[in-house]
Amino acid sequence: MTTRDAAAWDASVRGQVTWIRSHAEALEILLSHDFGASLHEGRSRPVVGNSLLTLVGPAHNERRRSEIVMFSRRSLMEYEFGLVMPAVQESLDEAVASPDGEIDLLTVTHNALLRVSARIVGLDGVDSLDAVLRLKELAGPLGEGASVEWAADPDAVVRTALAAKQEFAARFWEPARRRRDDLVARYRAGELTEDELPEDLLTILLKKYDSWDDDDLLRECIFFLIASASTTTHSAPHTLLELTRWLEEHPEDVEKTTDLGFLQRAVSEALRVHPPVPALLRLALEDKVLSTGRRIAAGEALALDLNAANRDEDAFGADADRFDPHRTVGGRSHPYGLSFGSGPHTCPGRLVALGGGAVGKVDRDDVNIGVLTRIMAELFRRDVRLVPDRPPVKRTDTAADRFASFPVTVGVHQ
Repeated sequence: MTTRDAAAWDASVRGQVTWIRSHAEALEILLSHDFGASLHEGRSRPVVGNSLLTLVGPAHNERRRSEIVMFSRRSLMEYEFGLVMPAVQESLDEAVASPDGEIDLLTVTHNALLRVSARIVGLDGVDSLDAVLRLKELAGPLGEGASVEWAADPDAVVRTALAAKQEFAARFWEPARRRRDDLVARYRAGELTEDELPEDLLTILLKKYDSWDDDDLLRECIFFLIASASTTTHSAPHTLLELTRWLEEHPEDVEKTTDLGFLQRAVSEALRVHPPVPALLRLALEDKVLSTGRRIAAGEALALDLNAANRDEDAFGADADRFDPHRTVGGRSHPYGLSFGSGPHTCPGRLVALGGGAVGKVDRDDVNIGVLTRIMAELFRRDVRLVPDRPPVKRTDTAADRFASFPVTVGVHQ
């Protein structure tokens, strides 16, 4: 985060913000119940406010327990093998058959992951390419609206996001809602068993929180739509670019691109070096003294600087600024840093991106290791290459570290 970016963010929230750059202090804050998430209490509130990410205490614990069923090992295996990989392989097959074998990695990744998002949320009919593309056109502005604090023109981003929210509701959400209303009513009447109900977010919410109004339901669904696809989509090009550079400098590791444990560690390391947002925002709920002696007053706004915390030498070693897929971390540090948060507000997207097990502990091919690792494995299997005369292009309309385009070519590598 540059000084200019930080100043722009301070202005956007119209208040004084304390920046936390130490990994130890940031982790302590994330693990404490004395701080509440505040990212979606400002401009992004109409898009994803009052969702799982913003709740604290018993309300957060209850909702998380209700929704975690969507990330069971069985569900994660379905997302990985039944949804993402067929979609990725189809896109890569088309590229191989084309004259130049070129694709945009952002497009391929997002198209595949939106199928997972639709399944998690409970959107029907997102199995055709046309439906996926329309959902993508809406999910993009919704994702930008959820992270509007980092936008160059926040007012324009919110306007576009709210228009996308309205169309998303009419095109995808309301038909799915009506179908699940009927299914839940039949379940309550004893016509269906619980096992016969869909295992998705909409069904869970309608079954448990029948007092919610439509906008509460819609915002929670939008949050999960974004959380399950956005981080992985933005992380895929960073992972591939870092790995490409690493292999050029360390040719002895080329043979490891068939090793799923190595690729999973590389994905995790890329997430550490390139966090999905510049900072996690927290609000002190009471006066607090951290173990370092830092005093924080009740009501104080905090920005946990992920770029700094994830590169803290005390946590990740003297070369913490560098990408190293062989890096080992100890203590309370995660291999991916704080990119998914930590503690009670750990992002559930971590399970989709990296799987539910320990990072790098992969001894079989038929286990849940995360869709991002699977995508990398498939790309390297097909001899993925950057396009020499068309390098990746970074976005300039946000302080978040994201690409606008990422062209690659693929062939078939046996």
